[in-house]
Amino acid sequence: MASVMDWSYVCLVLQIFLSVTNALNDDPVWRISKALQSPPRTLGIQDEGLDTFPSVILDEGYSKHEVPLEEGNQPIRVNFSFYLSSILNVDEPNQVISLESTIRLKWFDKRIHISVNQSNGNLRFDKNFNESYYLFNRNPVDNLWFPDVFIAHAKELRMPVYQIPPLYLRIYQTGRIMYSARVNYDVSCPMKFEDYPVDIQHCDIEFESWGHTSDILKFFWIEDDVTINENITLSQHTFYVELIDDDSSSSFSTGSFSKIKMRIHLVRQITFHALRTYLPSLFFILVAWFSMFVPLNHVPGNQFEIITRCRSSKKKMAKKAKNTGHCSKIPLHK
Repeated sequence: MASVMDWSYVCLVLQIFLSVTNALNDDPVWRISKALQSPPRTLGIQDEGLDTFPSVILDEGYSKHEVPLEEGNQPIRVNFSFYLSSILNVDEPNQVISLESTIRLKWFDKRIHISVNQSNGNLRFDKNFNESYYLFNRNPVDNLWFPDVFIAHAKELRMPVYQIPPLYLRIYQTGRIMYSARVNYDVSCPMKFEDYPVDIQHCDIEFESWGHTSDILKFFWIEDDVTINENITLSQHTFYVELIDDDSSSSFSTGSFSKIKMRIHLVRQITFHALRTYLPSLFFILVAWFSMFVPLNHVPGNQFEIITRCRSSKKKMAKKAKNTGHCSKIPLHK
């Protein structure tokens, strides 16, 4: 009997241990801590299982959790370029603007090198930088350090659905890295309508660092590489874009975090409301005022009222009213 009780206790302890282990494995914090302890890997063919995937050589001791600071431990510079392909919607009742854009991030990580293999079809040459690079059509960000950028006040962030995900990564010989992705997002845009319908709304799209303070990472615009689709048209607005990167930051109790801002100015078209609001309203006002200058005897309804009231009076008074055309002297009551 005692041996059976002992085995029951052993089984109970094992069951508790397995339950705790499974719970920790499902916990994201535990998974992150395990990733921190894992040794750095070499990104290459073996990682993705693709024969055409190029080899990327990482320095010994490389860690994707370590920020590649500039010389002299200066903050790493992450450059932003931007292509606004479409303004999908301006939702004024909910004060939300929806955009479709291509976001490109550029930075240096000199701990990363590529093995230049001319026989590999993924090797490219960039004339702008005069150096070779490898093109990744898959997303190897999990293997490399990546800026922790996010869009402030974004209500929803989604990637367009294509057969191939709309993103790529370039790794250059000198350690230059460029990441590009097409994304759609809805951003809160507080609006004021005191001057409606001649109002101008200002929508701020802010890109910030989530975890790295401004002494570690800073964002900058590449103004020459920010373009707008010229074919964008809105039903009620015209718009123009302003870039703001005056070394601004968002301050919290945990520190100051670098951010850059793109401000979209929405200018309401007066012609839209002139044709649909002003002109119809003016027409009804003029018709109402014009009716005041129409003689009473030219109004069919008024003549009918005169005849009706005249017939209810005495015949003599009705005859007089018929000759004069009005009933001003006809008593209303008998």
